[in-house]
Amino acid sequence: MSMRRTHTLRVANGTYVVDGQEKTRWLTVGGLMEDDNKLKIKFDAMPVGNTWDGWVQCFPVEESSGNPKFEFRGDGTPVQPPNNNQSAVTPAAAFDDDIPF
Repeated sequence: MSMRRTHTLRVANGTYVVDGQEKTRWLTVGGLMEDDNKLKIKFDAMPVGNTWDGWVQCFPVEESSGNPKFEFRGDGTPVQPPNNNQSAVTPAAAFDDDIPF
């Protein structure tokens, strides 16, 4: 089973100034996924404290941003698509060394 991330979940986390204009600082806390026409929310972090107003905003995932698009397993863990520009990752079991940990 694979889920498709449709939106990124973010919370406002303060402000900063660029060229004299105040901007909102965003903290990514998870994603909104679609799975068999059902919407699911996966939190990677939960904002706490008196600065969080309880609102989470959904921003559409932009495929043109250059970031790889992730698919998600049923348990919410990401499955990264293969990147043809990089060599495959070698599994840890392939390393033969004497390090005791």
